[in-house]
Amino acid sequence: MSKEFTVLAECVDARSGKRFKKDAIFTPPPSLEQATRLVAARCLPEAAIAAAEKLEGESAAKTERRAKAIEKAQATLDKAKADLVATEAALAEAAEADKAKATEARDAAKKVMNDAAAGLAKAQQA
Repeated sequence: MSKEFTVLAECVDARSGKRFKKDAIFTPPPSLEQATRLVAARCLPEAAIAAAEKLEGESAAKTERRAKAIEKAQATLDKAKADLVATEAALAEAAEADKAKATEARDAAKKVMNDAAAGLAKAQQA
């Protein structure tokens, strides 16, 4: 993909102020809008527009996958929290003989909730 972003005439990256000389590789790749301006100024070859468009499409797909992962992780966490509340309520109402069993259920629900929270944090960092 470097040939699409090979500088034809000296130019400046508007994002960073970095100056590029002829035959340098324009990195990081420009946005579609910036590539269009640089091609119009004859600083980058025509292929830069298609390459920038492709990169933006890939970026949008990655963002969508990340959003879905976060949504799924959040739903898992919400369910785990609701289950924990239910088991804690059952524990409070349980007869003395049932308290050990209810305590185990509560502890299991807490573990599921903590695992779900960790999954959500991981999805948000990705």
